[in-house]
Amino acid sequence: MDILETIKYDKVVVEAMSYDVCPTCGVVDQDSYLTVVGVPCKVCKTPSEGGHAFFDVSILSIIELVQESFCAIPEATKKLGRYPVEPVRAHTGATIVFFCTLKELLLDRFLDSLAHVQGLSQAVIDRLQADNDSHSRRLTRLFPALVGVSWEDALQTLDPHDRGKYDDLNAFLKNITDERNLFLGADWNLSKPLADDCIRSLFPVLNLFVALHNKYIHALLLRQCAP
Repeated sequence: MDILETIKYDKVVVEAMSYDVCPTCGVVDQDSYLTVVGVPCKVCKTPSEGGHAFFDVSILSIIELVQESFCAIPEATKKLGRYPVEPVRAHTGATIVFFCTLKELLLDRFLDSLAHVQGLSQAVIDRLQADNDSHSRRLTRLFPALVGVSWEDALQTLDPHDRGKYDDLNAFLKNITDERNLFLGADWNLSKPLADDCIRSLFPVLNLFVALHNKYIHALLLRQCAP
């Protein structure tokens, strides 16, 4: 079912909270076995001590804000008073801004976690973040410096059976970032269909960063915890 048909009455953050991480090897899974005390991790076999949510409170809060903003967009048929377009613009813009904030926060969390797993000191991490203080720099400079390949090349390796799996999503992320930047520059040309696409992309972007985590962070942790 299209998420646009369920988002009005389902809290999407509940599903986002179903992603759990093994604290030993770092694998992320939506399978509830990771939440059952004593059940061994399917990868590293370490007995579970209970659920460890993968997405932190900041990310879950942004997801809720994306949903709340979208659900507040008035129906086109409603009578909205003297200035009928303004509520639509305001909540549409908020949905898009919060969505872009979400994907940028996901990138920051990924890079920070990878740097720590690689053993970089906090002082070095702080300097790297300061030297790459914008999203574009972190994507084009810091990401390849830590991962070893460019963002685009990394996406091509996440699914060996479908190298183009994330092409459409990546193109959308670039486009919605450009639209958001124009909006912040006082260009109000944001449309409801763009907000719809943000909602449809919510779980694809979460799954993208889960895949990145499992390939680059979990894989490194698994090697480190191997006997």
